[in-house]
Parts: sequence; C-alpha cells; structure tokens
Amino acid sequence: PRSGHETYIPTQCSQAQAHPRIPRAHGDPARSRRTKRAPPPRARPPDALTPAVDSPRYGFPRARRLTRPADYKNVFADARRSADFTFTVLYRRSQSVPRLGLAISRKQLRRAVDRNRIKRIVRESFRLHAASLPAVDIVVLARQPAATAEARQLTRALSKHWNRIRNDATASDTAH
Repeated sequence: PRSGHETYIPTQCSQAQAHPRIPRAHGDPARSRRTKRAPPPRARPPDALTPAVDSPRYGFPRARRLTRPADYKNVFADARRSADFTFTVLYRRSQSVPRLGLAISRKQLRRAVDRNRIKRIVRESFRLHAASLPAVDIVVLARQPAATAEARQLTRALSKHWNRIRNDATASDTAH
C-alpha cells in the first residue's frame, strides 16, 4: 500500500503524544515556581459614571414609559404636535409624571442600527429633561434625516421639543 494515500491507516500505533497546544503542568518548569498574585485594586474616581443603585435620577423606569397600546392611542387621538426636520413629537396632558413612548418606524429608518441609535438618544435626552417637563404623555416619531444626523444635532433638536412642550404647558396653565 502507498503511504501517501488517504485510505492508508498504519496497523501499528506510534507512541502516544500529547497535542502540542494543550498546556501541561510539566511543560514549563518555571511555571510551578511562579506565584500568581492578585492584581492591585484600582481606585475609582469619586465622580465615576456608575450611578448609585437606589438613585432615582438614573435609568428609564417603567413609570416613565408608555407601555400599553391604549396609552399610545390616547396620545395619537388628541395630541399637540411639535415637528422639525428630524422628529415629530406628539404630546398630551396626563395625570401623573411625564412619560415617553417611541414610534420609530422601519419605513422611515430602514436599518435596525439606526433605529436603535435614535431610541437611545431620545431616551437619554428625555431622562435628562424629565424632571423639568410637565405631566405629559409623549410619543416621538423619527424622520428619515435622523438616520444620518449626528448625535449632537439630534440632542439639540430634542431639547427644542422639550422646551416647546414646557412652554406650551405653562401657557395653557396660565390660560385656565
């Protein structure tokens, strides 16, 4: 038989050898002498970005979200509107705290990456401005230019929408 042929299998076993990539304790004599030290603890700066767990300022709690389809229907049925090049913001007075709903459609933003990016930016902007907003239910709709806009532009546009909502609420409060 030919030794180079793929069906050739030798009948005698050669001496068993460990695979060269599998580490062995006896493979490196200096290995057993080394002692493993724990890495030194790293001090965290006092202004670290990790929030306190019980801090109400951080996160996007369920109480601040529109969660039910009926909530969205109420906003769409009787909404005030604030629109610009990147967003359309619909809002309606509510009884409790300001709440946010997102309606970012695939028709406007084809790529999931763009939709998710817009959602993150809107949530973060809302989180930062929620304390100064009146009790309103808000639904944010994105337009196609939002996909290519920079985060700074989107944040600026959202700040203008939050200011419009705030001003509209104070104007309607003084009218009543």
